[in-house]
Amino acid sequence: MKLLLDEHVPVAVAALLRTRGHDAEAVGERTDLRGMTDGQLWMMALAEDRTVLTYDIGSFHALATRELSAGRAHPGVVLCNPRAHPPTRSGVGRIADALEALESGHGSGGLGNSVLWLPVFRG
Repeated sequence: MKLLLDEHVPVAVAALLRTRGHDAEAVGERTDLRGMTDGQLWMMALAEDRTVLTYDIGSFHALATRELSAGRAHPGVVLCNPRAHPPTRSGVGRIADALEALESGHGSGGLGNSVLWLPVFRG
């Protein structure tokens, strides 16, 4: 799974995922993406075939739905609840773990054409 982490997702999540062998990039790491509108960022995710991880539930859910309604495939959107997965230093590991669990639960088909919530683990 190739990931694009929206601007409010900590850059440390992308860095941790890369140490675990994943292809993850964060808006905060890429000067070419900073300041983009959600629509522009979505177009970049489509062009790079990257699943978007975001706290911006309304915008990206609508963008993904629009693609499917138009008969176009998309690489997927993972929605993140800030209370369950806070965008803080202490939340970085939980976010990465939840993404890996989500990915492994979808097998080789990946997350394409899906809009999913990042899973919450109770421990």
